[in-house]
Amino acid sequence: LLLNAGIMGGTYDQTLKILQAMKKELLSPHCYNKNNNNMLVFNKIIYDLIEQESIVTGAPVCSVFGAYENEREDVWFVHK
Repeated sequence: LLLNAGIMGGTYDQTLKILQAMKKELLSPHCYNKNNNNMLVFNKIIYDLIEQESIVTGAPVCSVFGAYENEREDVWFVHK
């Protein structure tokens, strides 16, 4: 399941842990280039650090990523 880096939340400690891990990965020599790697790194970090059963995605949080469900009113965030 591909998660969107634009919608992420949790406790302060969880969020800080994820952001610190992303920063470390994005600044590492093997990742540092002119490409936009945020989605790749975000998914790697989430799946490495967070237990699968604690990941919450889909309704009521967000629409299906990449499905352009602009009419959805049953979710908090509609992906573009």
